[in-house]
Amino acid sequence: MKLISDLNIAINNQSFYEDQFKELAKKHILFMTCQLSKKDLYTKILPFINMYGVNNTITALIGIDKYNPEEQLTDIDLFFNNITDIMWADVIVIPFTTKPLKPFYDKVREVNPSVKIVFWVDFNYYEIPPTHPYKKIFTTEAIETVEDNIWMADMCKVSSVALHRYLTNKLSNGVAKNRLKNTPSSVEIQCQPILIDISTFLENVDYNPQMPVTNNKPKKGRNNEITQTAQESSKLMVVCQKGKWVHKRSKNAAPIQEFNTKKLAIEAAQEFIKKGVHVIVYTKDGKVHFQKNQPKNK
Repeated sequence: MKLISDLNIAINNQSFYEDQFKELAKKHILFMTCQLSKKDLYTKILPFINMYGVNNTITALIGIDKYNPEEQLTDIDLFFNNITDIMWADVIVIPFTTKPLKPFYDKVREVNPSVKIVFWVDFNYYEIPPTHPYKKIFTTEAIETVEDNIWMADMCKVSSVALHRYLTNKLSNGVAKNRLKNTPSSVEIQCQPILIDISTFLENVDYNPQMPVTNNKPKKGRNNEITQTAQESSKLMVVCQKGKWVHKRSKNAAPIQEFNTKKLAIEAAQEFIKKGVHVIVYTKDGKVHFQKNQPKNK
């Protein structure tokens, strides 16, 4: 899916990242760093894209990591670039992990007492087969840590009705009456079916409704912004501006870096060329001198 590929580029663009938190609405939902996995795609990445603009809601995303399920389960990276990101959020969504989250919860609530914390549970960690590779991760200690992470959150979300029933029974009739009986909790366990983009879904089935009606249709601004940012981030221009040679992402963008000579600017651009960035070098009078990694469709 090209939009996801573009988002992976755009989210590393400082301007795109910071602009997320400049928008204001009735509800602000912040998704913590997730991974390029099927589960995170449907429970975090697509909701980040498609919930934007729906029912006066604005979404933001901290980042996207490469697929590494064991790292997310055992040592998830929870960071904020700025404390104001926490203050902006009404809801913070955290991926499934065995890492103790109490210090993180406490810090977030200290900065923003009204924020709601949502903790996702991806699968039934109580019933892992002995031969499954995750069995070594979910020790008794790890399972109790997950229970604590759920217990101290405001909401726990699952995507399966069966898992919702299992967890509700396990926590209310087991954990609540035993290990955590003296620890108050107001956590609510909710079942949220996996979000599927309907236009993408209909492209892959033999179904052609004449007049489809979609309620609460999200704004297209987020999609356009992601695509445009990705395009700009995958291009570097070497141009002469006010007597200096500069690196820019687009004609109207601010210079990224300045150089005294064209040679120095081209030498510095070699690192971008190695990374596959489309580099365009111009002459002093604004004509294209040469290009590297030019897209095939151009």
